[in-house]
Amino acid sequence: MTSVRDVVEFRIDNTDYKLTLLCTSRAFCTGQEIVKLSLPAAGAAFDGMMSDDLYDDNQTFAAIAIHMKNQLGNIDVLDIIKELLQNLLANDVPVDFESYFKGRLGLLVNVLSEAIKENYGSLFTEVSLKARLMTYIKEFQAQLTPPKEEVQTELG
Repeated sequence: MTSVRDVVEFRIDNTDYKLTLLCTSRAFCTGQEIVKLSLPAAGAAFDGMMSDDLYDDNQTFAAIAIHMKNQLGNIDVLDIIKELLQNLLANDVPVDFESYFKGRLGLLVNVLSEAIKENYGSLFTEVSLKARLMTYIKEFQAQLTPPKEEVQTELG
């Protein structure tokens, strides 16, 4: 029988942390909320990659992503953070979220990054998923990129 990881350990600034991973259903629900937060950033990244004045469409990727995010409903970022860190231990002592991170928001970001990596990292490391995502991105880029002859004719 395969054993399942329930607790992960990591070290930041000479402090040993233990984090209980979210159960599958909670990880899925919280993951949906994280995706809602990341859509505008993904749109802006695509805008940056594609901003070369070759496209006539004035609706940008960022605008599309923001529209999608708005359609998905409102979310509470603090609830997501507290969900991810709900059973956090620092040097084997339970962390009180409000007092532990008071004046240490940089540390909160670092610990939160570890929590996201541990709960969702396999989404980005699984070979089949990465391959599928790369295929979708290449297909998407191919649809947006005019054939090379047209680009040379327009520029030449």
